[in-house]
Amino acid sequence: MRLGRLLYAEWLIPIIDYFRTIKRKEVYFEWIVPLLASTLVIITFLILGDSVKAISKLRDILPNTLAILIGFTITSLTVLIASDNQNINRMKATLTNNRKIGNDTISLYQLLLINLVYVLFIQLFLLIFIFFVGFILHFFNVTLLVNTFLFIETFSTLQILLLLIRTITNFYFVFYRSNPV
Repeated sequence: MRLGRLLYAEWLIPIIDYFRTIKRKEVYFEWIVPLLASTLVIITFLILGDSVKAISKLRDILPNTLAILIGFTITSLTVLIASDNQNINRMKATLTNNRKIGNDTISLYQLLLINLVYVLFIQLFLLIFIFFVGFILHFFNVTLLVNTFLFIETFSTLQILLLLIRTITNFYFVFYRSNPV
């Protein structure tokens, strides 16, 4: 029996669509930069020996920060989906440059929707992950485990922020510039 028949897997479609539509320069911006920065953070905390303190501080700060970012993302999605004005209609009619799902070139509207849904999923998974880490570290305080968790939290936070910057920039181009990305 196929796994797709046993589990609800449709939530993966926006994530797959994100990877189908991302360009190389965006991979560098949203994946390589957070990867390098997170690696630098881990090396720094390995040298200083304060990984447990760092992850504890993140656990104190990130849930509230993520709650705010999740609210912002949901509000942005609501505005994008519920609005029916000239700019939104123009977004729906404007095709992106070589961004395709299957054989179909997607519109700027679809691209923004994909990016917002993807970042919302990442935010929700990071929030769940933070609570999971708090539970696990209560029982297991192994240096390798702490550093792995710190890396994941740092990487995910940076990726969320950079993707939001790109999405907000795309909104800027839609509303204030004539040539969207």
